[in-house]
Amino acid sequence: MENEFYQEYLAWFAEKAKAGEIPLSWKEIFHTFLFSRTLREDPQKALAWDQAYFITWIHPAQARSGRPEWFLFTAVDMLPMDQDGDVLSEPIWTDYARIPEI
Repeated sequence: MENEFYQEYLAWFAEKAKAGEIPLSWKEIFHTFLFSRTLREDPQKALAWDQAYFITWIHPAQARSGRPEWFLFTAVDMLPMDQDGDVLSEPIWTDYARIPEI
């Protein structure tokens, strides 16, 4: 899923950026973090779901359109909880989705 999602970003970048511009790496797109929120916690199952939002963009000077171009996406993590109900940071799985328009 990660590779498929990154390929979507690369396709968007190739369409929107001028020739010769360099896209962000897979790790770099996560430096564009906006905010996160807890969607749900289920202490009985020892699971929590967290959603994070990210936005990256192409500067107008780098964009074919001459305008800023935005790539927004979200990541939903399913996270384990310990016996005390604290959410652990290593996700069981992550689902990525593009937010097509702002």
